[in-house]
Parts: sequence; C-alpha cells; structure tokens
Amino acid sequence: MNISERLIKRCSVGAAFFILILIYIHHFHNSFFYDDIYCIQQNLAIRSLKNITSFFKDAHKFASIDAYQPYRPFFLISYAIDYSLGGLKPTVMHLHTFIGFILLCSFFFLFAKKIFDHVVTDGFYSALLATCIFAYHPATADVINYLYARTDSFAALYGMMSVVLYLYVPLAKKYYLYLIPIVIGCLFKVNAAMFIPMLWMYKVFFEDGQGFNGIIPWVKKNIKEIVPAMVVLLFSILLVMFKSVMSATGDTSRLKSLMTQAHVMMNYFMLFFLPENLNPNGWRNYIESPMDYHFITGMLFLVVSAVVIYITSLRKSTKPISLGLLWFFAFLVPTSIFLTILVPQVDYYVFIPFMGMSLAAAGVITFVFERLKQNSISKYAMVFTCLIILASLAYGARLRVGVWSSNEAMVEDVLKKDPTNGRMLMNYGTELMGQGKMQEAEMQIEKAKQYWPDYDLIYVNLGIIRNTYNDTVNAEANFRKAVSLNGWDHYTSCFFYGRYLYQRHKINEAIDQLSEAVKEYPSYTEAWHLLIQVYWQTHNQAIAPTCRQMLAIMPGDSLATKYLNAYSADSLHFSLPAARYDSLMEKQTEAHPTADGYINLSISYFNKGDFRKVIELCNKALKLQPNSATAYNNICAAYNNLQEWDNAIEAGQKALQLQPNMELAKNNLSFALSQKAKKK
Repeated sequence: MNISERLIKRCSVGAAFFILILIYIHHFHNSFFYDDIYCIQQNLAIRSLKNITSFFKDAHKFASIDAYQPYRPFFLISYAIDYSLGGLKPTVMHLHTFIGFILLCSFFFLFAKKIFDHVVTDGFYSALLATCIFAYHPATADVINYLYARTDSFAALYGMMSVVLYLYVPLAKKYYLYLIPIVIGCLFKVNAAMFIPMLWMYKVFFEDGQGFNGIIPWVKKNIKEIVPAMVVLLFSILLVMFKSVMSATGDTSRLKSLMTQAHVMMNYFMLFFLPENLNPNGWRNYIESPMDYHFITGMLFLVVSAVVIYITSLRKSTKPISLGLLWFFAFLVPTSIFLTILVPQVDYYVFIPFMGMSLAAAGVITFVFERLKQNSISKYAMVFTCLIILASLAYGARLRVGVWSSNEAMVEDVLKKDPTNGRMLMNYGTELMGQGKMQEAEMQIEKAKQYWPDYDLIYVNLGIIRNTYNDTVNAEANFRKAVSLNGWDHYTSCFFYGRYLYQRHKINEAIDQLSEAVKEYPSYTEAWHLLIQVYWQTHNQAIAPTCRQMLAIMPGDSLATKYLNAYSADSLHFSLPAARYDSLMEKQTEAHPTADGYINLSISYFNKGDFRKVIELCNKALKLQPNSATAYNNICAAYNNLQEWDNAIEAGQKALQLQPNMELAKNNLSFALSQKAKKK
C-alpha cells in the first residue's frame, strides 16, 4: 500500500468518525424514557457499588417493579458505575453508552473487513461502508439514545469483541479466551449467544469456502472446537433462563405470538429501508388465525428469504449477502420466537439484526460495484450513490436524536405514526395538564381510554382532573379504578389515590394507600414524604419507624431526618390531641412569630377544612415575609375551596410572580381560572 492510499483510508475513517460525532453531539443530555424509569431512574440497587455482588444473586435488582426481572447483572453493574460517577445525570450514562458504541463499530469493521477480504482484493472500503450503514442508521440512533437499550448495544459490543478476539488473537482462540466476552454479553442480554453460531457460519462460508451444503462436514471436522464453546453457551443461556423472573410476558398464547412473528420480521426488514416508520413505542395486534393475510404474507417472506440466503451462500461474491441475511434472522430468534412478550413488535430489537442487514447491503453494493468498476462513469456513479445513501441515513439518525431530546418531541413523533397509541395520548394529556389546559387534557386522556381501557395511569390522571373540578364522585371512582387494575404502575395509582384521600381528610384510607405505594416501590420519595407528613399532622407515633425505614433506604433524606429529629425533640406533639396541640402552637407562634411558623400552622388548619383561618395565618406570614410564594399559594388554595375565584386568581398570580416554576401554584391558579370561566 503506497502512502497516498494509506492517507485516503485514514481520511475516510476520520470523516466517518467525524460524521458519527455530528449525529450524536446533542444526545448526551437526552433524558430518561420508558423502561429507563423503572430500571435506572427509580432503581435503588444501582445507587451503591456495594450492591454489585447482589446483582449476580438476585434478578429482582433489575427494576423497581416486580413484573419483569430478567437476569442481567452486567447491565446493573454498568449503571452502578455510572451512578457512582455522576448520580442520575444522563450525561455520564450516555457517554458510557456512546464509548461502547464506538468500540462496537470498530469491532464490527474488523469483522466486516475479514469477510470482504475474502470477496475482493481489498475489503477495506466495503467493510467501512457496512460499518457506516449500521452506525448511521436511524434505528441504531434509537438504541443509542435509549439508556435502557444498553442491554442490546453492550450485548453486541461483547459479542463482537468475542468474534474479533477469535479472528485476530491466536492465543484467545487457542485457549478459548474469546468465550469470556460472550458470557459477559449474555449477562447483558442473552441474544449475545448468537454471535458464536454466526462466527461458525463465517468460517463455513469464507474460511472453508462452503455454502449451506458444507455445514455438516464442517461441524464434523471441528467438533473438538465446537463442544467447549457449546458448553459455555448453554451454561450462559440456562443461567439467564433459571435466574430470570418473568412474571409479565403477556397473556397472549405462544401460538398467536409465533403466528405474528413472521409478519413482524417482515416489518423489521422493511424498517431497514424505510426507517421513517420507526416507533419506539409501537403497538401491533397479534394475528389470531393462519388465514389472516398478515400471516400468509409473513410466511411467504420467510420462504423467499430462506431461498435467497441459500442461493447466495453458494457463490463467493454473494456470500456476504447470505451471511448478513442469516444474521438478521438469527438475532431475531431469541426475542421473537422463544419469548412471548408484552407486545409483538419492539422496534429497538432490530439493533443487532441490522448489523447483518448492513453487511448484506454492503455485500449487494460491492457485488454491483465489482461488475461496474471497469466503466469509470458507472464506478463514480456508484460511489456518489453510496455517499447519498450514507448522508440520508446520517440525516435520519440526527432527526431521531431530536425525537429523543424531550418528552414533547417523542409524543409528537409517536402520535404522528400511531394516533391510536393510548400511552402517548395520555402523555400528551399530562403535558396539557401541566399547562393548566384541563379540558383539552381530559379530551386527550378520554381518547386514550378508548384505545387502552385497562391502562391504570389513564384513570389516575382522570381522577386528578376531576378533583380539580371538585367532582369528588368521579374523581374517587377513577382513582379506585386505577388501583383495582393492579397494573405495572400500581404504586403510582396508590400514591395519587392516597394523596387524594388525604386531601379529603380520609386519613386512615390515605395511610393504607401510601403505605402500599412505598411497599411496592421502596424508593418512591414523594410517597414516603407524604406518609411522614400525614403521620406528623395526625400525631401518629408511626412517624418514627417510618422515618427510620426511609432513611435505611435513602440515607440522609432531609425531610425524614427533620421529622425524626422533631419527633425526638417534641414530645408534646404526640402526647396532646391535635386540636390542643394546634392551639398551643398558635400561641407559641404569636409569642415568637415567624413566617414559617404561620405557614406550618396554615397547613394544619387547611387539612381540617378551616380555610378562613388558613388565609388569616398566611396573611400574617406575608407581613413578616412579603415574598413568600408558599403563603400566596396556600391563600389561593384556600380561596379555591371557598369558591372565591377572583381572590384565588389574585393570590395565585402573586405566587407565580415570586416563583414562576411553582407547580402547585400553577395548578391552583389554573383551577381558579377554569372555574371562573364556567361561571361566565
């Protein structure tokens, strides 16, 4: 290789890497979505490196909910390390994932180069093309932006590392050291096990120069090498299977799931060429009958694909196409065939399969290029076409980064592609609730209920909206419905129902719901805090063990520490009846007035329903601290309960002038405005 050729190759790699950085430069601050909430944001287990050994013992550490607990200890270790470095800041987590992604692309390039070196004189550019197609694909961007999907990207990373060690490091092959990364990959996600069969197919196709007709002779010849690898793979797979706790794999029969997967695979195949249809929150119906045209077209697709894979395996020049297509289907098998999942189609599952599709695509382009390269015009036209394809993919990936940049962008993208998606309709409704547009929000959430009638959070939000209208009958009915559904977010339903009951002075029922919320989700800070405050305001001595429980789970929590110290110091609070205690505290506050003292008293009177007293005490607080947004907010809430809308609006506006981001004040003001509008 002369100097100019070496320079061109280095510049090509540099340009490819530069484009990759441009695609993802703005993704490092993207937030948490979907299963990130359960597995990362709400997962207490990852908040201490001391828990690492427990990750290998207990699958229940995987998420804050019990419904879905696969055995993936290295996934948890990776995020425990991230948390130790940056807490719950997504930037550190995204950086970790992105570094792994760059390494994955490097390993994939080395593997692709081995493949194309068997087909053309120099496989460098074909390998770089395959790598860029994969790296720039919008479907890949979805996985790199989705923190939970590190299960897939790091399973691929360690699987690909195993393949590269085998092909490039003789000692790793000789002493089976290449199997170590594959075990780690399986403990990210069991799909990684498929990399070893794909490595064997590479050896059959390219090192032995055989097609499918040469598989059995190759196995017989290499049985001594295959057996140890099979033992390790089976051990890894069985370990994951027996350790996983899969209580939420859907109630659809295995037969319906299998009938559906042929068509789903066809959808995934089309997604490679039409990535604008990507939907990370997609939802598909299961096929009910073999006479369904979806089933028939899906099966025809599988038959045609099998024929193409077999035929292309027989010629040296088309073997990359065969291996790539085989790779695509092989990596869909673990999730599509062996596991009946909650939904039939999950678009981010295509991450590893699309590595195979990228190989196949590069194989097709290389095949055509080799036949046209004698004609300089055709040759340069092919190069230009490839650059256009890569530019289009990169642009699409950059758009996907934008989709993951905010909840608003995600909702808009999903609903544009699937207007019947109940989850996203509800999310849109909650956004409108945050803006105080209660009527519009209710319309969206009612629409969501039409499509997803058994989604518990729909009823939670309808309960919140009805409560803002003071429609207690329908509010309570919706909260009860949410709790009765016992869905994945049951603890959330319990919290909001408990909060509603507390606001309605149904203290014992509120305590029951809040206690259930923290039992199901031990890191539910808001639920713990409200439960502690309820105990304090009702003079319940259960406050002490509750504070200690919370501090055992979340050491150093300021509110739990504050109330535990207050419990130890203030014996009067728990020895006197509530009415006598409030009277005594009022006398002490009058003797030694502070704004906080009056505000705390106002909360006690609010809970008893004495709203005039709340206004009186908060006005006293404002004389001492005129810029207290909390005092104005409490006055607004009191006037709302008295149905004096003009006074409530005035107080709410003053609260937001002092503290523009105060959610409670926004909600109270919104309620006052909506009620006043009804009176007109």
